[in-house]
Amino acid sequence: MSWNMLSPILRIAVRKHDASIWKVKARLWRGLVRLRAGHVRAYDDENAPALRALGNARDCVTLTAFLAEAAVALARHTRASDASELLEYVVESVLKANNQFALAEFSRAKAETMLCDVATADITHAENILMSALQMSRQGD
Repeated sequence: MSWNMLSPILRIAVRKHDASIWKVKARLWRGLVRLRAGHVRAYDDENAPALRALGNARDCVTLTAFLAEAAVALARHTRASDASELLEYVVESVLKANNQFALAEFSRAKAETMLCDVATADITHAENILMSALQMSRQGD
């Protein structure tokens, strides 16, 4: 079936959905840039609403890098509990999908978040997680 054969209403709906997803993803990345620069409220103002808008689409593999980096940025800016909550959700989804690539990336992010609080960091445990992530990532070679 060609694009021209679709009903006009369906074509409008597809275009609207496609554009809206990219607008939400742009909001996610804009928030991450602000968060990395130290604007901690960017997560609450931009990222959290955008993630809610995505719903189950946040499980999409194209968001793996964003979600991992957002968790690390949160932990670096004293929001370790939010980082842990974000990682717990995505790791649960990744395990269900058996996505080893994403699991390796989220494991790396988990280790990095653990090391952000120097006072309570369990360096040995974080190193073990990093080694596990490295082994997982090498299994795809």
